[in-house]
Amino acid sequence: DIENMFDPIVDELVILQNFAGVYYPEYNVNTLGGWDQNSGYLVKVTENCQLRVFGDASDGGPLELSNGWNLIPVKGFCDVDTEALFNGIIDDLIIVKEVAGAGVYWPAQAVNTIPTLNPGKAYFVKLTSDQTITFPGCE
Repeated sequence: DIENMFDPIVDELVILQNFAGVYYPEYNVNTLGGWDQNSGYLVKVTENCQLRVFGDASDGGPLELSNGWNLIPVKGFCDVDTEALFNGIIDDLIIVKEVAGAGVYWPAQAVNTIPTLNPGKAYFVKLTSDQTITFPGCE
């Protein structure tokens, strides 16, 4: 569960959230329940720290996205070419934005300041319809 997973850094953790809920340890609030490896998360800490995550990690694979905004992880261990990943759904893709940065991939405006998506980071993706993307495995 989320509380056990983040226990090693609970003193530094301010808040953990995604579109499904929030874990706010200072106020004993946890509406997330368990970890979802198909979701990206926003994490705020008081200082730099490291969290070791144990379990089975996936190297690539499909990720279902909804119409509107999505918060996605990078599924896998390697950088992923942004344009190649979204090429199959380009007609329904509005924008991809870095969560912790200023990078964007905005095909309609021919803007791409995030040529690769990086494992360990999360990204906002806005679509005009439900879609599925497939992360490649590492080569």
